[in-house]
Amino acid sequence: MLFFFGSIALAAQNDNLSNWHTQEVEYQSDSIWLDSLTIVPESVVIFDKKNNQVIDTSFFYVKNSTVFFKNKTNSLPKNTTLKIKYRTFPYALDHTFAHLDTTLIRRKNNGTYIGIDYSPFERQRGLLDQKGLDYNGSFARGISFGNNQSLVLNSSFNLQLAGKLGDDIEILAAISDNSIPLQPEGNTQQLQEFDKIFIQLKKNNHKLIAGDYELKRPKSYFMNYYKKLQGATYSNELEISKGTLKSQFSAAIARGKYARNNIIAQEGNQGPYRLEGAEGERFIIIQSGTEKVYVDGALMVRGLENDYVIDYNRGDIRFTNKRLITKDSRIVVDFEYADQNYTRSMTAFSTEYQQKKLRVNFNFFNEQDGKSSTGLNELSPAQKQFIAAQGDQLDQALFSGVDTLEGGYDPDRIMYAQFDTTFKINNVFTNQTIVKYSTNPEVAIYVARFSEVGQGNGNYVLDTENAINGRVYKWIAPDSITGIPQGRFEPVIRLVAPQKLQLMTLGATYQLTKSSSIFTEIAMSNKDLNRFSDKDSGDDRGFSVFTNYKNKWDFGKKENKWTLLSDVKYELVQEHFNPLNPYRSSEFTRDWNLGNTKKNKRTENIGTAGWVLKNKNTSLEYEFSGFVQDSIYTGTKHFSKFRFSKKGWNVLAQGSLLQSKSLEEKSDFFRPKIDLSKSFKKLDNWSVGVYGEREKNKRKSIVTDTLSRTSFYYDLYRVYLKSPKKDKFNFGINYSQRFDYQPTLSDFSKNTTAQEWNINGSWTQKKHSRLSWNMPYRQLAINDSTLTNQTPQATYLGRV
Repeated sequence: MLFFFGSIALAAQNDNLSNWHTQEVEYQSDSIWLDSLTIVPESVVIFDKKNNQVIDTSFFYVKNSTVFFKNKTNSLPKNTTLKIKYRTFPYALDHTFAHLDTTLIRRKNNGTYIGIDYSPFERQRGLLDQKGLDYNGSFARGISFGNNQSLVLNSSFNLQLAGKLGDDIEILAAISDNSIPLQPEGNTQQLQEFDKIFIQLKKNNHKLIAGDYELKRPKSYFMNYYKKLQGATYSNELEISKGTLKSQFSAAIARGKYARNNIIAQEGNQGPYRLEGAEGERFIIIQSGTEKVYVDGALMVRGLENDYVIDYNRGDIRFTNKRLITKDSRIVVDFEYADQNYTRSMTAFSTEYQQKKLRVNFNFFNEQDGKSSTGLNELSPAQKQFIAAQGDQLDQALFSGVDTLEGGYDPDRIMYAQFDTTFKINNVFTNQTIVKYSTNPEVAIYVARFSEVGQGNGNYVLDTENAINGRVYKWIAPDSITGIPQGRFEPVIRLVAPQKLQLMTLGATYQLTKSSSIFTEIAMSNKDLNRFSDKDSGDDRGFSVFTNYKNKWDFGKKENKWTLLSDVKYELVQEHFNPLNPYRSSEFTRDWNLGNTKKNKRTENIGTAGWVLKNKNTSLEYEFSGFVQDSIYTGTKHFSKFRFSKKGWNVLAQGSLLQSKSLEEKSDFFRPKIDLSKSFKKLDNWSVGVYGEREKNKRKSIVTDTLSRTSFYYDLYRVYLKSPKKDKFNFGINYSQRFDYQPTLSDFSKNTTAQEWNINGSWTQKKHSRLSWNMPYRQLAINDSTLTNQTPQATYLGRV
């Protein structure tokens, strides 16, 4: 019972942690007052509710708690319903505060003067006695001690500042400093940084941001990034020749390095799943708030009450009961992590010129590692020469971890002796130089650093027989028949080379007519995998092109108007082009049955043409795509979707067919889906529905004409009952069944059957009291144990 009410209190508390606000208002005047607290200007996003179109920030500006619309928005019809999302500071920074109460002003009895009586116990002056400047914060110091720890000094400083400094210079600052060397916990949707300095100065159309801040993706197709930086960004806006020129320049130290992990999910295992760095680093620190988590192609939301939680300091992720993880889950995690090898600098420049029909944008991004390594992993001259000799073949950059200790044997360290040993493989003697733990001062003159290289790739294992303080490794002989190593460690150091990545894009959008437009972007990249070496530099530079034509045509009577949307796209990616971060869908490789794209990089040509025909109740869509990867891959894909909604009936049917051919295989990938539901007005719009889905991917070897092991096939069926979405009460229950098939020569055979039940909902009794529940149960049965290594399993998750 105590746990039950504790969960309710936690849910109520989490609701207060978010400072996101959403309002729907009618556009009637040039200003709209939104909140009693000061609004964070950069957080405001305004949508036209009718078509869900985002209104550009050049059409409005924010001051304190009010949104002001510029003259450019005269084209926006009056009484248009706007949906506004924004964040607020926890204080009203534009309110007037007085240290002296003017109601206390009175004449002295002797009539000599009019004033306020002095009280030595009242505060007379503020810390920052500046007119028009509002601030609040705290400064604290403390000590802690105990019988199990030494004396510790703790300190914290927090300051929020807003107002004018003079000469119309506006300042907005948030400074926090705590003696806690940790990042915020990733168990809430909103994060609170422990140590952060953010200062923004603004005058007219000029703005300067300095300190710790985030830099997001500009308006570009190929350039995609999200960086946490320490530096400065300057931006301005000018009116030039009937148009607007916006520019932004940033120079900073990049705090993180990008990595993408494809996680192999385990049946019924919600985690934790450990994340690895781009170079295979196993122990990393994730930059808070930089992660994007996808499950089956859908973007997840962080938080205990949402989909997942993440421990940034341990570098692992755990999924909540809201998202049941099975053997079939496809998990992709993009993130930035702290790079311990080199100091990474970053410069970025973007500019955009916009007129009535034309918009041109140019973006440049440069990120590079310094050639001087950090103190954590300082490189010796010999190691730098070794890296330079590798060129771009960094997989072979394994440097010996055995070194002679200056001064000889040290009893306070783990020391090794080095000698030659002989062993047999297929009755053939083989010699190898190895190291062995020793305490003999005459021979134990070596120190060794070991790296984990995977089971079967190393000749050393952990020595559990030596009871000393530290890790000791011992050599074991390879298999006497196959010669395969029997350990997972080697006395080597994986050296990482400093890199440089530059990307430049030039794009333009032109409004051909009132209903048609064309967008084109050209991008050039320069990626140097090894700044110590000039070898293998012929593949550093690459280019890409993207163009997109859109057209909209309305026809029919007003009460039954139809709209035809057409869309044509073409993308050319040269084989040596390297984007900053992936700009395509996380499911792109799976959608096209591509193999290892890093090892088989070729020039890519992708063409897409499609149309959407829709009215108030009906939508019909078709799209054709072709993908050619030089001479090694050719694929065509058809996609269609039908949606109908009327009198409580909702129908969604879609299908996708991919036919591809590569050097090794040919494939047919068919994916139909259908969702049929009916809501009953007499039952307060409760709805009942059925859902069906199939994915059949037949990948056949060209040589043997048999199904490859990467082929798969499953059928999924679901029935559900749910209430309409309301603020006070929501309820849903569903049952699903999934049949999985394993390839066997030229056909598929059923190997597993999974059944799943789920009950979920929420009940809000008061403003700050909310009860929610989600209880999935899954049962996995094995139809043919010879086709799978899975075992029968029942999984139950519950959270109230």
